[in-house]
Amino acid sequence: MFYYVFCPECKNDLSHFANTDNLDKEAIYCTHCESALRLNYGESFDEDYGCDCGLFWFEKI
Repeated sequence: MFYYVFCPECKNDLSHFANTDNLDKEAIYCTHCESALRLNYGESFDEDYGCDCGLFWFEKI
């Protein structure tokens, strides 16, 4: 599965952090602008695929 997750501050790609193992970490720092971020995760049912899809996003902390 492919994820595209970007920094909410500088909009650079941080997809390499999109892993459920990173959900428990206190903060992830953007490699471009050094903003402190928290990785969030949710699931949503996608009717086109007929299954639940994982959604990752960052929020600034």
